[in-house]
Amino acid sequence: MAEQRNMWNWEVAGFEPRPVEAEQPIVRRYSISTTRENSEFSKQALASKVHRLKDKIKLAKEDYLELRQEASDLQEYSNAKLDRVTRYLGVLAEKNS
Repeated sequence: MAEQRNMWNWEVAGFEPRPVEAEQPIVRRYSISTTRENSEFSKQALASKVHRLKDKIKLAKEDYLELRQEASDLQEYSNAKLDRVTRYLGVLAEKNS
């Protein structure tokens, strides 16, 4: 007898299951509203995102052009240094000959 009192079961005191509502049909809820206000808000949000992306692209292009110019300047500087070193080594080679 003591064993039956300590056993677990699905019946919970004070719990009443939901009443079955057969009269109301099940309505599907869509996550995207089709109202005009949300559509306008969506258009504004999209336009804002597009504008931000355009700004980011513009900044990226400016950075690219700046880096490209810097790379070109460094290449020119390196070539000038190599020419000077080559001439200097030529002079040293002539002196030692």
